[in-house]
Amino acid sequence: MEDVYYDTYWSGGGERRWVLPECLRRPLERHIGPESRVIDLGCGDGHYYGELVAGRAKSYLGLDVSSVAVERARARGLDARVQDLGRPLAEASATRDVAICIEVIEHLFDPEPLLREVARVLAPGGVVLATVPNCVHLRLRWYALSGRFHAMGDPATFHTPWRDPHLRFFTRRSFESLLRAAGIAVVELHGLAGVQTAGLSRFWPTLFASGFLAVGRTGA
Repeated sequence: MEDVYYDTYWSGGGERRWVLPECLRRPLERHIGPESRVIDLGCGDGHYYGELVAGRAKSYLGLDVSSVAVERARARGLDARVQDLGRPLAEASATRDVAICIEVIEHLFDPEPLLREVARVLAPGGVVLATVPNCVHLRLRWYALSGRFHAMGDPATFHTPWRDPHLRFFTRRSFESLLRAAGIAVVELHGLAGVQTAGLSRFWPTLFASGFLAVGRTGA
C-alpha cells in the first residue's frame, strides 16, 4: 500500500519546490565528483538535489517506490527506477562510490536491511550521506508536554498522526547506532537546522537541530 500513498503524494499539488539548504548542498558537493558512481535511495522526482548530483557525478541512479516520482525524475533526464526499498537492491556488489539516503530511513518499517544493502553495493571506502529528523528537538518536546504528537512526515497529518508516513523515530544516538549496526562507520554527524537556529544547533544539536546528517564509510 505504500506505493499508493507515495504515488498520491507525488501526484498531488504539482511539482514540489523545496529549496536545497546549504547544510545539505555542501556535503553533496564535497563528496561527489567527476569519478563518483552515485546511487540515490528515495530519489523522489529528482528536483531537490538529483539534478545537482547527476551533473557532478560520473553516473547516477535514483531509486524510489513511487512510479509517479520516477516518471518525473526520468522527465528531468535522470536515470531513475522503481524500487521497493524494503527489498534487496538489484545492484551488484561494490559498484557504487556514494550512496545518498536523505529523509528516507524514517519511512521504512525495518531500515537496517536497506542500510546493509547500501553497504553491500558500495565499493570499499564508499561514502554514505544519510539524514533523519530529530524526534526530540525542542518543538517536538513542547508538543509532547502539551499533550500533542507530530510525526513530522507531512504537515497535513498534524491532526491525524496515524496517517503520517514516518514509521521510525531517531535521536542522534539511535541514528548512529543504526548505521553502525548496518556495517557503516560514522565519520561525521551534524545537526541540521534553519538559519534562525543554526547557531544553537551547533551548540546543542540534540535539542535545537531539526534533523541529523551522517557521513559514513564502508569498510576499506
